[in-house]
Amino acid sequence: MMRRVAAGIIGFLACVGCSDSDPRRPLVVYSPHGEDILRDFEQRFEAAHADVDVQWFNMAPQDCYTRIRGERERPSCDVWWGGPAPTMALAADDGLLEPYAPSCVDAIPPQYRDPQNRYVGQFLLPQVIVRNRDRLDPKDAPVDWDDLASPAWKGRVILRFPLPSGGMRTAFCALIDWKSAGSGDPAAGFAMLTALHRNTKRYATDPTELFEAITKDDANVVSIWNLTDVLFQHARYGYPLGFVMPKSGAPVLVDGIALVRRVDQDPRRAELAKAFVEMVSSLDALDLLMTGHFRIPTRTDVPRERMPQWLRELEITPLPYDAARAASREREWMTHWEQAIKPLARE
Repeated sequence: MMRRVAAGIIGFLACVGCSDSDPRRPLVVYSPHGEDILRDFEQRFEAAHADVDVQWFNMAPQDCYTRIRGERERPSCDVWWGGPAPTMALAADDGLLEPYAPSCVDAIPPQYRDPQNRYVGQFLLPQVIVRNRDRLDPKDAPVDWDDLASPAWKGRVILRFPLPSGGMRTAFCALIDWKSAGSGDPAAGFAMLTALHRNTKRYATDPTELFEAITKDDANVVSIWNLTDVLFQHARYGYPLGFVMPKSGAPVLVDGIALVRRVDQDPRRAELAKAFVEMVSSLDALDLLMTGHFRIPTRTDVPRERMPQWLRELEITPLPYDAARAASREREWMTHWEQAIKPLARE
């Protein structure tokens, strides 16, 4: 069953799987990975499990978390596929996730997974500076994060609105912690985000609006987004997106997968959920995800000869920041952004 559902209109989810007309067992997946990936793996899983109806719901990571938390007593979801580690850590600490170590877990470095395996990092998502490759030459683009906050780029920045975006929230918190120079004092980071906000021409409500704005804006605008999606949107849909790897480094987000804890404790659904995690974590699945969707796997056992050329050539400079501290203070810091920075005039 293929479903596209915006986070704000899925109140009917409590009835997922309740139809008497379909005798198949439902397996419900919440994910931000997009229709192409979700449709493909729906078909693959159903081909291997003829008695299963995979029902996926495509929504932003923060909306996945909010929905799962709201459904604690009547869970609809079985697998949460795709979300920044800090957001999944919040869900884990809320008791919403079920520990599970997939068979590939030993090939995933410890820093990319929860110590209790309540979630496991599957992909790496470097956050980079984005440019319109047709309009802005790399030599004229900002080369580092401080450039984005400089007066030279006033009115030339377009950003995804960060509050519902797990990736943007994590990137903002990484920049705040990086500017603290190890002190944990967010003042310098808040000052940088204030300057960035002053430079921001508009906030896009979703990724598609962001890509359209970068493409169609008359000015030479720039943005922040994850490298995987920049490459994918250019290759698949022709958006003229290019990127700059910042000199100081890119915040590298860990994108995870998790089983949702279900109070009904149906062992059959639990086994199906584990089977789905195993399938999408396999090397065969990674072949498709690396080649067709520009995913960067966390697994260290992927043979180099199986990697596409773009991945073999990719050089990532990680931004030096304390990821654990940034994650632990995300709510505090993003609340400050919402209440003290966002209301500031941008003109």
